[in-house]
Amino acid sequence: MVAVQHISLRERAGILALTALRGMPAEVLDEAARARLRDPVLTQLGLDRFVAISLRARGQPLGILVVGNDPSSRAITKDDVRFLELTASYLALTTEQARLAEQTLTRAGMDSLTTLWNHGRFQQLLAEELSASERHATPLALAILDLDSFKTYNETFGHPAGDRLLVRVAGILREVARRTDHVARYGGEEFAVIFPETPAAEAFEVCERIRTRITQDIADPVTISIGLAAFPEHARIRDRLLFAADMALLQAKRAGKNRTRLPS
Repeated sequence: MVAVQHISLRERAGILALTALRGMPAEVLDEAARARLRDPVLTQLGLDRFVAISLRARGQPLGILVVGNDPSSRAITKDDVRFLELTASYLALTTEQARLAEQTLTRAGMDSLTTLWNHGRFQQLLAEELSASERHATPLALAILDLDSFKTYNETFGHPAGDRLLVRVAGILREVARRTDHVARYGGEEFAVIFPETPAAEAFEVCERIRTRITQDIADPVTISIGLAAFPEHARIRDRLLFAADMALLQAKRAGKNRTRLPS
């Protein structure tokens, strides 16, 4: 049986936490050792005799390999411990490689300035979420957001200030958007938010919270216009949904900016 537990390394009294922090194997192979080294996690797992080996990479703990047996099975030997140490080294190496590969893929999909998803990753996420919405018959909303008069802002305060503004807006988007939403830098001063499993009315409320926060929190006279479109009422395929959101954004601009609009 394989069990996974999350333990706090701050609980230094536990043998598993000590094993992870020190990087030294813990061997409980007889009754005397079991009585001396108690751990609430091991008690919960019901282990009688066990070996705990830290999985480490670059000197940092990644996890702990715990192998135990019941009283009816054969005793754990020193040869078993050496084999488990080799196994732990291999597991730590593969775990670290997988983590680094995941980091590389994530960074490739990020905008370097704002650390939001970039345009390419946004397009991929939108296609995936639309496919899921069509498959499960659930709603989806898409917002395109554009900072009003950004060109004038850059000319007045300089491009470095413009970059700082984009980073600040990205932070607000991250704070206001829900955990399930996908926030991206669409290009230039434009951003995008994908709202999975969300009807237009609910997405409209989130967009309004975003717009209000940007207006209130940024001291300079900065506003944002938002175009919002929804699946399936405004479009059923990606290109048409993007077009509908863009048209709604254009209508918001023409109506005086600093507002959220749905396609009319």
